[in-house]
Amino acid sequence: MNHVYPIYFEAFKPRGGFNPKLTGINLIICCLLLFLAVQYLKESIPNPMIIDTITLMIGLGFLGVLIYRVFFEIEKPNHKSVGLICFLEDSIKLISEQKTFSYEDITEFKIGRIREAKLPIRDLIYPCYSAGQDTFLILSSNKKNLKIHLRLNNDDDKQAFETIARDQFASGRIKLNTVYYGLDLNYEEVQKLKGTAQKNG
Repeated sequence: MNHVYPIYFEAFKPRGGFNPKLTGINLIICCLLLFLAVQYLKESIPNPMIIDTITLMIGLGFLGVLIYRVFFEIEKPNHKSVGLICFLEDSIKLISEQKTFSYEDITEFKIGRIREAKLPIRDLIYPCYSAGQDTFLILSSNKKNLKIHLRLNNDDDKQAFETIARDQFASGRIKLNTVYYGLDLNYEEVQKLKGTAQKNG
């Protein structure tokens, strides 16, 4: 093992359904709905200047929200905090729920976009800055899957989680393609990782 355990991260569970938080995408949807409502009701409003003024205000609001989303917005995932998650050499603990999982219990150790908080995403589909909650695990518990997102606050957290992934691959607990796609390794790095696993095996 290359890292000193235990390693702690803040953990979250996805809520599912509509995200009630005030996000850029929700504001954009509101602007579009207001525009459609005004167009629907414009026949019943005798003064066309009122319609033009309202339409202009909605358009400026839409533009302002779009600029905010592309250049300033931080992700607001629809997640609920469940306290801390602790990684040990042979197990994972959800501290607040007093649950312990051995690595053999993990049905999927998926490494999503490993981004620390406030890192620029540079993708028009997403808000400008990451919330650091993209990485997640799927754990098996009484034949039910438990999906846990991790918050990576800074580059140290990102490197710590990458080390966990490398350690677990070297121990034979997770597959190479999981580490390869999650860490975005080049050919030389993949060969080095394979060599480390062979030495430990």
